[in-house]
Amino acid sequence: VGWVEPEGWIHITDRAKDMIIRGGENVYPREVEAFLYGHPRIRDVQVIGVPDERYGEEIMAWVQTEDGAEITVEEVREFCQGRIAHYKVPRYVVVVDEFPLTVTGKVRKNVMREQSIERLAVLLRGHLGHLRRQRRGGCRLGPGLAVHRGGLQPVAHWLLVVAGRVH
Repeated sequence: VGWVEPEGWIHITDRAKDMIIRGGENVYPREVEAFLYGHPRIRDVQVIGVPDERYGEEIMAWVQTEDGAEITVEEVREFCQGRIAHYKVPRYVVVVDEFPLTVTGKVRKNVMREQSIERLAVLLRGHLGHLRRQRRGGCRLGPGLAVHRGGLQPVAHWLLVVAGRVH
């Protein structure tokens, strides 16, 4: 994905296969990443799309923080509020020490996507009863937060926060 200047210069802005389609809107991960780099506690960030029943895809940000600082999805959403389009705000935030890389040092977003889908499915499956009770009670589900510290570990090391409650 890119654009051509009138003088003929070609600018590549992102890979088409990385584009996220959320509720019919095209979201370019690089645009969201560039914005999130402005957060004072985010050292590095990678944005991916994960399947969502309602919107087709939801936005997930994998972040590395400055010196192990903690960050919550609420902080990320507050940082984004009114500064980028609402459909570009990440619903899920994963805090990691490192990203999966190829032998040449490129980020493996396909691996990140697979791990995220697998782990979210396990977490959500375990909490479906609770989520159904919330829906019946009339509570609207808020943003989710997947947090992980210490590299890529088993699913048990992930936490999920939905509607402000840790599950």
